[in-house]
Amino acid sequence: MIQSGPDNRITKITLLAVSTLTVMAVATIAPALPAMRAAFAEVPNVDLIVRLVLTIPGLFIVMGAPAAGVIVDKYGRKRLLVVSTVLYGVAGSSGFVFDSLTGLLIGRALLGIAVAGIMISVTTLIADYYQGQARAKFMGMQAAFMNLGGVVFTAAGGFLADVTWQTPFLIYLIALVMVPFAMVALFEPKRQAVAQDDGATDQAGSGFPFNRLVIVYITAFIMMTVFMMMAIQLPFLLEVVAGASATQSGLALSGGIVFSIPPSLLYARIRTHLEIPTIVAIGFGLFGVGYAVIGFADGFGQMFAGAAVAGIGLGLLMPTFNIWLAERTPARYLGRAFGLLTTFIFFGQFVSPFVTQPLSQQVGLGMSFTVVGVAMLAIGMGYFIGGRFIPAMRSTAPMQQR
Repeated sequence: MIQSGPDNRITKITLLAVSTLTVMAVATIAPALPAMRAAFAEVPNVDLIVRLVLTIPGLFIVMGAPAAGVIVDKYGRKRLLVVSTVLYGVAGSSGFVFDSLTGLLIGRALLGIAVAGIMISVTTLIADYYQGQARAKFMGMQAAFMNLGGVVFTAAGGFLADVTWQTPFLIYLIALVMVPFAMVALFEPKRQAVAQDDGATDQAGSGFPFNRLVIVYITAFIMMTVFMMMAIQLPFLLEVVAGASATQSGLALSGGIVFSIPPSLLYARIRTHLEIPTIVAIGFGLFGVGYAVIGFADGFGQMFAGAAVAGIGLGLLMPTFNIWLAERTPARYLGRAFGLLTTFIFFGQFVSPFVTQPLSQQVGLGMSFTVVGVAMLAIGMGYFIGGRFIPAMRSTAPMQQR
């Protein structure tokens, strides 16, 4: 019999394994996009529709996340996590069966609902189980494992996409293996204990602290819009510039993500020394440099290098949003706060092709990366300066070891 508890190894592994499903939702099929486009070449507007197959889960995460946040606050975390993980496995793998774009979009929409439930419930459980330095350390590990899942599943998706464009969808079945562990190894926190152990400042009589959180949401939206540009556009740029196959595209994307893992694993130590606006500034600066390198690249190696630099920025930013939000939110509102964070993140994912595709058509695929890179450098500088002179942008002081 598995004994559940926040310090139990199986509990920790289960939380980290389930967390990988959120990044996997998008990363798995990204290398298959060119082959998918070729399979449906006769469909009008196929370029945009195929990109929407990748990002349509974001729209349904946007719609489902606020409701999921309310559910986890009112009715608990674990039940929603188990149900969402089952739906994830079924809806995600449905793409192997469907051979029409309509069927693919329906399956991906249901996948988005499942991701909303998983992302909010697992992150809220982590915030419930751990506090202070332990929370920062585990959320850094969560981001590292999410990105590790992106590495493994993107590379596997690229390999399988060279078989058929539908084969990568089978990878989603791994979620069903995680269900029994989630049922046994995780536990529902006692609601009274959660209400008393509140790491955020909560003024008497105050409601949901949206004004304190809006800067977190806007920052996360920008980051995801930019990050999705790499998943959406890089396979096509690699095909044009380097004649890359789906396997090579998968390796480039996953190779970039692998560089996000070390900063995520070291996040608790980084957070001890730096305030959050500074970390955000560095993260966006790295995105800017990486995208500029991709934009000027004339071969596979240079694009890989640019993706790697951007990946380091991703590794800094991913845990930052969760920590930033948890530090500013009373415990009784954590589910709703993470629900809105998920909404903003995946709304950025959904709108990314509507922003990046017209830009790439206007200035070219390579130059579009350069333009976005320059914009990210400017935003990073804005956070660096704003964190020093604008009180609303400042986080709590750098976290002390305890």
